[in-house]
Formats: sequence, structure tokens, C-alpha cells
Amino acid sequence: MTNYAYLIVGGGMTADAAIHGIRQVDSKGPIGVIAEEAHPPYDRPPLSKALWKGKPLESIWRKNANDEAILHLGRRGAVAGPSGQADQR
Repeated sequence: MTNYAYLIVGGGMTADAAIHGIRQVDSKGPIGVIAEEAHPPYDRPPLSKALWKGKPLESIWRKNANDEAILHLGRRGAVAGPSGQADQR
């Protein structure tokens, strides 16, 4: 079982910003990201505009997430409450 100093739930642009913010104060702590989405964080507005203008698909992916955190994509998290019963998130 992997232990993370930081665990981010959700994998959008905000997760990427959180990774960047964590790295500004902690350059070594392990970061994990759990996201239901199957793709790493990407720039959503440029997705449609960049592809219309002929830019390569690779131009939409945000660089931080893959380099600075372990991504668990296509997954949902569960939280155990005080009673021990799992709650899907």
C-alpha cells in the first residue's frame, strides 16, 4: 500500500494547480491523485481551440501532474466513516 503525504481527490486543472502549490512548499513529499476521469489534467478551453487551429493533441496536457504526482486515473475513492461503513466518493 502506497502512503502519500498529500492525496488529491479529483484530477482536473485544479488538481494540477494543487500539485504545483504543494511543490512550492514541499519539494519531496509524495503526492497521489485519485480521479474518476481516465485522462490526466489538461487545459480544457485550449482543447477545442488548439485542435481547431491544427496544434498537436500533446499541446493540451498539463505538464506538472505526470511529473510531480502518482496518478490513479479511472478510479473512485471510498471513505470509511466513524461506523466503518464505506461511502463512495
